[in-house]
Amino acid sequence: MYKNNKIFNEAVNFNNENLSANEQLVYEKKVENAKIGKINEKDFIDVYHESEINNDLETINKIKQSPGFSPRHDKAIILEKILSEQIEMSAWLGDCVAIETSEYDDIKNQTDFVIEINNSDNEPLKFAIDVKVTDDYKIIKEKADKIINKLKHNKGAEIKYFESELSNAKGKIDCLPHVLVVLNTLNFRNLCDLVADNINGQISKKDLANEPYQFVIIEEIIDQLQKQIDYYKENHIGKLEKSKIYNNLIKIKNKISEINENKLKHGNLKDPRVGLDSVIKVNFS
Repeated sequence: MYKNNKIFNEAVNFNNENLSANEQLVYEKKVENAKIGKINEKDFIDVYHESEINNDLETINKIKQSPGFSPRHDKAIILEKILSEQIEMSAWLGDCVAIETSEYDDIKNQTDFVIEINNSDNEPLKFAIDVKVTDDYKIIKEKADKIINKLKHNKGAEIKYFESELSNAKGKIDCLPHVLVVLNTLNFRNLCDLVADNINGQISKKDLANEPYQFVIIEEIIDQLQKQIDYYKENHIGKLEKSKIYNNLIKIKNKISEINENKLKHGNLKDPRVGLDSVIKVNFS
């Protein structure tokens, strides 16, 4: 379910020398030819004053020009596109939509996209995903530490420029459970090979929709949510039922677990390309 008010404004420094032939193919098909992209902050003039939006855009430009800023690597952008497409179009996470965040929320709030899950009884459930392709666990730990620091202050991910595709919600949302999906370079290449096979017509969309990678990703998301729940319970005194982030963690963890159980009844995990190490496990301490 896509909306026309999204723009593709991904600013990348594409260097095909760092990509395999299949990775480059996926980049060209999934990134360069993308029909939609990140949310456009200027589409929120009905929510925020124009001066506030301009200040946010100026803040991001200053961050991008600062000496310590590192532009997103091509591989992370490719992984973001693959996951958001497969989560939404192939139901890798069940009946949900994947909404790419604005550049402001990507850089400022360290979130690549928000998952909205249909919830028939109440408003859609939401959680945030940040993706990374790296072999350096130090980078992963830095990201995990930021999530834990939020929990220490009874907070989760915050998205300023958000527009729901399942409700009328538009504007700021907060206290979102936040998880990392991290692949090392080898497993990223394997995933791109699968997507390239689909692009070249060697495997069908149905084959890709049933790809066992999704089970490893789902189980890692569940594991991270449980670790955050455990950390919160061990480090916070008071009534847990009054904590918005704690309750959101519980709701999302239970929903994703339910989705996983339903998928496992019909999924085929016997695939030599997919093992427990396909997605790097993230620890919180």
